[in-house]
Amino acid sequence: MSKSNKEVRVGQIVEVHPNNIYKIDDFNGNIIKGYLAGRLKRARLSIIIGDEVKYEVDEYGNNNRITRRL
Repeated sequence: MSKSNKEVRVGQIVEVHPNNIYKIDDFNGNIIKGYLAGRLKRARLSIIIGDEVKYEVDEYGNNNRITRRL
């Protein structure tokens, strides 16, 4: 998948794990893992439980990249 073809979805943070790993509820009852994009790490944004975020879906479905806090 090229960068422009990534699927972007919206979800809510359910759990926070060490090393910037988050569990995201995608409003369909699915809980998925996600990690912060480099831009958010550099800005040192704190994402807490209950925040709504935009994330890009990984083509393999393992890890998804959180790109924006809403």
